[in-house]
Amino acid sequence: MNNIKRNNKRRHSIKGIGIHQFGDIHQLRDIVLVTPPVGDDEILIQIKASGVLESDWQLRSGQCLSDNLNLPIILGSSGAGIIKAIGKDVSQFKIGDKVFFLTTISAYGTYANETIVPSSHVCLMPHNLTFIESAALLESSIAAWQATVEGRVREGSHVLILGSQTNVALMLIQILKAMGTVVGILYEDVKQKDVIHIDGDCLDPIYKQRRFDLLIDTIGQSYPYLSALRWLKPEAEVIKFTKPKYQVVDKECLSIRYITTYSIKKGLEQIKQLVEKGKLTPVLAHVYPLNIEGIQKAHIKKQYGHCQGEVVVCHRG
Repeated sequence: MNNIKRNNKRRHSIKGIGIHQFGDIHQLRDIVLVTPPVGDDEILIQIKASGVLESDWQLRSGQCLSDNLNLPIILGSSGAGIIKAIGKDVSQFKIGDKVFFLTTISAYGTYANETIVPSSHVCLMPHNLTFIESAALLESSIAAWQATVEGRVREGSHVLILGSQTNVALMLIQILKAMGTVVGILYEDVKQKDVIHIDGDCLDPIYKQRRFDLLIDTIGQSYPYLSALRWLKPEAEVIKFTKPKYQVVDKECLSIRYITTYSIKKGLEQIKQLVEKGKLTPVLAHVYPLNIEGIQKAHIKKQYGHCQGEVVVCHRG
């Protein structure tokens, strides 16, 4: 019976890669922590693959600190794996389910053999993806989906994307096309300054029609942003992922909204549906083994590599 695996008397060890102090990649260490009791609404997951996020190397270096977080910690906050135990109030999952998930920053990260995650941050894996592909799908796709929610995107909307080569944009383009929107992508051109492409066709940069209802800025840089404003309707809205240190004053007085919170559960479910319908595909750049050397390489790639696509670490075998 599953009652044995539901109880909270487990005292296994979580073995992973993390830090005892902040610093460069040479601070990465093997970390062993006692597995805490599985809470009533929590899930213990055996990790097969972990996404490597920007926040991972930022936390390692001390740039992204979290309140009430004491060292040592195991790094990582997204992954895919198999459910090993569930809390007594968890009814939508069972032992053995293959899942993918995002979790908040804590001492028990996903660069590990297992971790404990709130059930609200977990979703069944798309049936047509591997663990590695599922781990590569998480952060960028959730951010992209949230942008469509905040922007109230609907079929027929004209949406302009700024930063076509970012990982969020790679997911966003696929999601918007699945929704039946007209997607414009702003590219910088040496001679023409900026060029808009829609489904591969180039719009005349001289005749700037105010045709877009929404601008989604995935890079947060001032020059291309100001250039993009010229392509928008007067009543258009702007979605941004980060607040600038110095606010740019828009003469159009556009409505600007910043994404600060994410509906993780609903987002995961929507992403799963899109993947299973063939409307969304993860973009995977690099896969490394889940060990110190592999994570060092992964952090270097994320911090300095400017890679197009996601980076994943995984257990071999």
